[in-house]
Amino acid sequence: MEYKVGTKNRAGQTCVGWNVYRAAEGCALEYYGRAETLSDAKQLSKGRSLPQSDWGTAKAAGHCGGISAPEGVEEDEPSHWWGDNRCAVIVWDRDIPEEEQR
Repeated sequence: MEYKVGTKNRAGQTCVGWNVYRAAEGCALEYYGRAETLSDAKQLSKGRSLPQSDWGTAKAAGHCGGISAPEGVEEDEPSHWWGDNRCAVIVWDRDIPEEEQR
């Protein structure tokens, strides 16, 4: 089953999106943004990313170069991998405050 925004799991948690990263071996994470589906995540990963070193700046300013910092589950194991070290991590409604959910 491909989870998309609004889909519930067996525990009753609702998917609020997928955080999309590049996780190259030996390098810091890069964040592309949040997608609504895995298909959207793959498209999003073709664009610009935000290096992990800029996440603090993006959180403080609201964005950095037009990309916001990741919210939620950046430390969890990736749920889906593809291509050259790109991954998408599902974000459940329990992972981020309700007022910050998209």
